[in-house]
Amino acid sequence: MSQILDYKCPNCHGALNFNASIQMMKCEMCDSELSMAAFKEYEAACSMQDSMGDLGNHSGASWDDAGAEQVCNSCAGHLITDGNTISTECPFCGNTAIIKQTVSNALRPDFVIPFKHTKDDAIKQLKSLYRGKKLLPKCFNENTHIENVTGLYVPFWLYDCNTQVKAAYDTTRISRWTRGNTSFTKTEKFMVTRNGNISFDKVPANASSRMLENDMQAIEPFNYSEIQPFSSAFLAGYVAEKHDVDFEKQKPDIDKRIRTTIDRAANNTVRGYDSINRRSLNINVTNSKVNYALLPVWTLSTKYKDKVYKFSMNGQTGQCSGRLPVDNKKAFRLGAIITAITAIVTVLLLFIGSFSPETEIHPVGAILGGLMMGTIIGLIIAAIVVACMKKGMKIGGRRVRGVDNYASGFEVTHGNEIFLGSQVTSFDRNIAGQNNNNRHRVNNNNHNSASRIGNANNNTNNRNTGINNRNNSRNNRGGRM
Repeated sequence: MSQILDYKCPNCHGALNFNASIQMMKCEMCDSELSMAAFKEYEAACSMQDSMGDLGNHSGASWDDAGAEQVCNSCAGHLITDGNTISTECPFCGNTAIIKQTVSNALRPDFVIPFKHTKDDAIKQLKSLYRGKKLLPKCFNENTHIENVTGLYVPFWLYDCNTQVKAAYDTTRISRWTRGNTSFTKTEKFMVTRNGNISFDKVPANASSRMLENDMQAIEPFNYSEIQPFSSAFLAGYVAEKHDVDFEKQKPDIDKRIRTTIDRAANNTVRGYDSINRRSLNINVTNSKVNYALLPVWTLSTKYKDKVYKFSMNGQTGQCSGRLPVDNKKAFRLGAIITAITAIVTVLLLFIGSFSPETEIHPVGAILGGLMMGTIIGLIIAAIVVACMKKGMKIGGRRVRGVDNYASGFEVTHGNEIFLGSQVTSFDRNIAGQNNNNRHRVNNNNHNSASRIGNANNNTNNRNTGINNRNNSRNNRGGRM
């Protein structure tokens, strides 16, 4: 059984942890600070003394004996920590049943990006995101819960490659001019080709099945200028997960993201045309390489109504992602309040308006009508407000489709434009004007005809009225005789 590696302070033998704010190893007891270079020298000296039996609690530290492994009984998540760090809550599912055991069969990472944001930064950011979320369940705002945010090194595959690209596009160029009363449009068709190179450096792919792919892409990009060769010293004070997703399983998604970036980069080199439609895109990949790395993420998992909600924050850049639950009782109460206020205001307005001399609404009718109308309007307003507030429960950005942040510029090695033909169309404005005049004449004639028919009908009606009047007069005289 391998030993647990503890990092001890050279001054007081207290626990040494990696401090993200100063990017150094710091003793929790005497506040001594060691730079990473000095710590590596100290670690090497300890290893030499350990081989002579002077320091029994240090070992030659391969990844397998670099720390303790903790396993979650609920989701079977594997966490690797230094000997001083014990995780009391699973960062993946929020379960508290954690079993400690020694590390075994863990692939040693090639690189690591150290934490730059501290736990206090993560808690402050989390409280800021929770602030103003009226529909958030009460348990999420409890300090005891927020304090469980965990600094987790998430396993990633980093993919490097060079690509040679051949792309072809169908394009058009349109020109217009006028000669006399005739307008001309010329459409020229071309096939444009672009050959070029574009390289990709450390395209990340999530190697953990328990970290959501969308969340991990939403907290990208990572700044690789701060990447370090892996040292288990960076684990001090944090936990790391063992990878459980093979690179081959993630390769199709990486290829899709790379293709999206190449398509966009090549398309941006085709300019000066009125329309551009890609005809073909061929990509040849060379010099591909895969590295295994641990990247820093502050994470908090909360179980609410049998569902786990995760908050993730990039431990280097501070970019956040996640989704918060909605307390349906709070949403119902808010909707009821909005509906009630709207109904009361509507009833008052109609009731007051019923006393106006210009209206004929009875006060009782105003109350009943206002109540019905206000309730309907209030329900509509409440539904809109609650829907907008639910939409605001999503934290951070969306999934990144391309990998532009990890790509070099598209270097065009060859470009060509092939003329396919042209087409000229004309438009005679006189003919169009005559057609419009003819339409106006037809409309005027129809209007005049309708007017004449209307006048004739009116004259007929008038004559009929006169005849009826004369008949009535004769009848009246006959009645008097």
